[in-house]
Amino acid sequence: MALTTVIVSSITYAMKGQRILANNGFGSYVDRDIKAYGKYGCGYCICITSGDPGRAVELLRAHQIKIKEVVTG
Repeated sequence: MALTTVIVSSITYAMKGQRILANNGFGSYVDRDIKAYGKYGCGYCICITSGDPGRAVELLRAHQIKIKEVVTG
């Protein structure tokens, strides 16, 4: 399974999003993405390691996690 990376607008959203995913059975972790730092000014992301990535992104959006970009691959 390809890793899906969800770039978010702050470390707070990354931590909150990771907790939401964990509470709903998804495997994920918070990481710093230096490549995104220049583009978005934050540089934090949630890496989804298990479960349906599309459903995970929907869940994050439903909980008002501010997503900047979703990268699969």
